[in-house]
Amino acid sequence: MRVPGPGESLAGRGMKLRRYRVAAGAVLLLALALRLATHVGIRTFEPVFTAHSAHEILEGRHEPQKHMPGAVNHARFGMTLPTALAAAVGGWNDAACTLWPLLCGMLTLALALVLGPATFGPRASLAAGALLAALPADVLWSTQLYSDVPMALFWSGAAFAFWRAIDLRCRYLALLAGFLVGLSWMLREPGPILLVVLLAWAAPSRAWRLWSFAAAAAAAVFLAECVYYIAAAGDPFYRLGIMTRGIHARYMATEYYPTAGSVWSRVFLDLPSMMFNPWDPAFAYTAGLPILAAGSALAMGRKGWADEPYRRLLLWAMIVFVAFAALPLSVFPFRPAMVLLVRTLVAFTVPLAFLAGSALSRVRWGLPAAAAAALVGAALTIGLAGPHRDAQAESRLALRVLDAVADPVIVTDDLFSANGHRANFIAFSRGFDPRVAVYSLKDADPSTRDGVYVLVNTLDLARTAPVYPPGRLDLVLAPPPSWERLYRKDFSAPGDPAGHHAAVYRVRSP
Repeated sequence: MRVPGPGESLAGRGMKLRRYRVAAGAVLLLALALRLATHVGIRTFEPVFTAHSAHEILEGRHEPQKHMPGAVNHARFGMTLPTALAAAVGGWNDAACTLWPLLCGMLTLALALVLGPATFGPRASLAAGALLAALPADVLWSTQLYSDVPMALFWSGAAFAFWRAIDLRCRYLALLAGFLVGLSWMLREPGPILLVVLLAWAAPSRAWRLWSFAAAAAAAVFLAECVYYIAAAGDPFYRLGIMTRGIHARYMATEYYPTAGSVWSRVFLDLPSMMFNPWDPAFAYTAGLPILAAGSALAMGRKGWADEPYRRLLLWAMIVFVAFAALPLSVFPFRPAMVLLVRTLVAFTVPLAFLAGSALSRVRWGLPAAAAAALVGAALTIGLAGPHRDAQAESRLALRVLDAVADPVIVTDDLFSANGHRANFIAFSRGFDPRVAVYSLKDADPSTRDGVYVLVNTLDLARTAPVYPPGRLDLVLAPPPSWERLYRKDFSAPGDPAGHHAAVYRVRSP
């Protein structure tokens, strides 16, 4: 493996240009088809919070918030601004509100296929592209309103730009790389981690000046945000405060990693298990790609470390891995900065895919093997898509009964109402119509107001039972005869032997 000269053609590297373009185009089309076929949409809390913040931008009512649910999402303009633009054109629906991550996922794949051959060769790029095209984590989070896939795009763009900046000694490409890193910060707080990767790349070539250009460009984006928060909140580091003193810091300290044992498990066990343990529920989402990449690195041994492009991939993957596992929110006591979720693994997929693709390109059966791995990934994606798409399905179906009611007051479980927050699943389904009022059963007794609608999902109620006042669950599970039942559907939940039902009632006075 080597960096070819600027004039070297793809034909000179084992594949004709026309053949490569056809194959790359097919990979892109199949990737898009798989993403559309398994489209998830808005099914969980964070996307609703992001969509609501985008709605506030369009309404001219966006203000900083540090301690409210969704404060982290509210502050990510790299997510809220594109979502607001898409919704302004397409409305508040699943398709428009997931257009941005879908576009970012496809552009990440396009970058790999367009820019990869110049460094790794066409066979390696096709193999990597095939793996990325059908990787369950990439596919399923390309159609959900989360920041992981968009951040992967900007990281990949920055990496490729700085890669060429070192090879060509081009400060303009270094500035572009840093600007993209800065934009990744606007998408998600781990964004600046990539500057550490770029520094590790710059060191062997003594490209300190190029790295300083990249760091300066990234800092310029951060400073622009600081200027905004001086005007909006009187605090240039307002967004950092959400992480260190706001709601995110409280969640990390009290809910996710409250004990020393849970912290050390996080650092040494959780992330490795997600990536390398076939019995871990998260493992299927990467379809064995980390194992394939690690096997490639072991097979290459010292030869791989001596090869400049391969070493850069290794550093990229390793630095991000360590940072995601151990980056501290606080040092004393030590608390990790990031929650490890399945979608966290999206940050690793591009370097891992190229590590695996580079190994596959060296053997005769490499491309067929990559195609077979892509088929496995596609099958896993289709199987995993069901639970994602079914989230809150029963409550959503029940909610349709009230579509014709112009300004309902709805009381429902604490999960579906998002703790009664103004950004919740019901509000999203109504395009954030201010005439719709939503309350949690935790906070509102529906029997005290005639005409209120009560949406019951017994599965959600069972999950959130401890938060309700005494007698509140009994009231909605066995409502008085005067309540008018508008809808009921019985259903079962996977792994739960108890039967459940979703229902809608209108409260009537006796």
